[in-house]
Order: sequence, then structure tokens, then C-alpha cells
Amino acid sequence: MTLQGLADMLTDPTLAWAFRAPMSESTPPKVIEMRSAAHLVGSNLENIGNMVRNGLTDGRLFIEQFGNVVANAWDLLEPYARIRRKDEKTDAVWEDFEYLTILSREWLQTDGSVFPKNRRRLLPSWTALDVPEGGRLATDDH
Repeated sequence: MTLQGLADMLTDPTLAWAFRAPMSESTPPKVIEMRSAAHLVGSNLENIGNMVRNGLTDGRLFIEQFGNVVANAWDLLEPYARIRRKDEKTDAVWEDFEYLTILSREWLQTDGSVFPKNRRRLLPSWTALDVPEGGRLATDDH
């Protein structure tokens, strides 16, 4: 199961209730699976965000490698985070994940590249690349 279908499940009237109710025997199996996947991803990124916020891990290094993953994960999980915060009556749900997402988005918007500025590159800047629309170049074979 992937988190791609979470938003659809949250808006499906036959399933949405199961994201707000405690897990029980009546919880549809696909909701159990999706909630488990969402909790696994969200909780792990919450823990990493906590470590970054408290200086226990190098935030820059993590964000350079996984900033896009964090930002994409937040986009997929944000609807569920909204429900959980409302139901639990607290902003604390996944707040360190949210913090990590802000740092990731800021880095992606301002830097996005870690290549040393004083080193020669093999490819020109993306702004100067000549790539046919929808096609491949002959050199794309390797």
C-alpha cells in the first residue's frame, strides 16, 4: 500500500469515518493498512524532526538528502494531520514533522543543489540544457 490513495480515502464517505474512530473490528482492512502506513511515515519523520530541532542530528545533511521526500510525504499526509489535530484538539500532532517540512521546503526553494560552486560540472545549468519535449536524446542510453 502507498500513501497515494490517502486523500481519496479521507473524502470517501464509506471510509472517512474510520479515520476518526478508534480502531476496532469494524474498521475496514484497507483503512487499517492506510492508517498504519500513515502513522509509520508520519511518526518516523516526526522523530527525525525532533532530532533536528534539538540538534541531535545534522539537519542540513538530512535535508540535502531527503528534503524532497519530507516535502512530498507532508503533502500526502497533511489531510490526515488536519483530522488528527482537530480530533485530538492539539497542534502537537506531527509538529516536528511540520517543522522539518518547513525547513525542507525552504531549502528546496533557495538552494536545491549541494554541488560545490567552485567545481566544474559535466552538464550545463538546467536553464541551458537542450532537451526535446517528450523525447530522449541519443546520449540517454547510459
